[in-house]
Amino acid sequence: GFELGGDATGAKIEILDAKGAVVDGWTTGKLSAGLQTFEWDGRTGSGASAVAADPGAYRFRVSAVNGGDTGAATALTAAPVQAVTRGASGVSLQLGPFGSRTLDEVKGIL
Repeated sequence: GFELGGDATGAKIEILDAKGAVVDGWTTGKLSAGLQTFEWDGRTGSGASAVAADPGAYRFRVSAVNGGDTGAATALTAAPVQAVTRGASGVSLQLGPFGSRTLDEVKGIL
């Protein structure tokens, strides 16, 4: 998902392969400020299976759209919580390869 700092007429989402090439993309409709989610079906813009052709890692980039202008949107990453710990700095979540994060760094829990 991603986070918008303000309302937008839409968001431009692009899916990129490991080489940075855009394999799919779309623009959403009007969105309110805050956390947003989306799903990608693993297909290219032409409908072919991107994952079957290249089973590597994929990432996305997102930008807010306001009329003809684009602006900032923050891409977020989902991670499974492996442990919850309490220490001197408060409660932390252990997120495997993403390390430890305090609750104030977490945007949402799915």
